[in-house]
Amino acid sequence: MLDGQACQNIALEESEMSASGPARLVVAQSLEELERLADQAAVTVEFDSKAAEQGYQKRDWRLHLQICEVMGMTAGADRSDGLVHMIEDWWPNKSRHMEIDAAALGPYQVESLRVLLKGEFEDWVIHVGVYRGFTSEVSRDKPEFIGGLSIYATRILVQRSVLQACGLEPLLRISGQA
Repeated sequence: MLDGQACQNIALEESEMSASGPARLVVAQSLEELERLADQAAVTVEFDSKAAEQGYQKRDWRLHLQICEVMGMTAGADRSDGLVHMIEDWWPNKSRHMEIDAAALGPYQVESLRVLLKGEFEDWVIHVGVYRGFTSEVSRDKPEFIGGLSIYATRILVQRSVLQACGLEPLLRISGQA
């Protein structure tokens, strides 16, 4: 996991490549507040043809594969250590979803995921459910849900419990809030 200075360097490099600069971090006190904020930004995509729908599905899958690469996943929906699970379903709302153990998520991963949201994905969101004691072995799991995180190109919505559990406080400094 990177320290705060390394995360600031990543954000500075990204700000040089993007007019948006570092992401604005919004800390929600509860899951309800996080969901309300995410719902306000939600979009619904309508398709005027089967070809348009298929094009969207291909784009969705490209982002899925890029997220898997960032999270160290080589094949399938689960990382080999079981700490990361990608939801493979797609929805017409420009979003990708994943579940992750807090041990596998830090400032570097959040910023690396955010950097994916440019170009054709600049208006997409990556929703992350964060757990303690999570593995992809659902039958043996008794994970504790910590909270949620929604990553956009220009902002990050994070539940306070996730901010603390994953050591994401350096993102506050990057966004100028610390």
